[in-house]
Amino acid sequence: MIAKQFSLEKIADAHRFMESNQQVGKIIVRTR
Repeated sequence: MIAKQFSLEKIADAHRFMESNQQVGKIIVRTR
């Protein structure tokens, strides 16, 4: 299950989302 997707430019947002423990599933960082 994918919790949320982020572009590489939004990596800081992805990290904050991970630290907030709101996700259920994987966090995807798109590199393209």
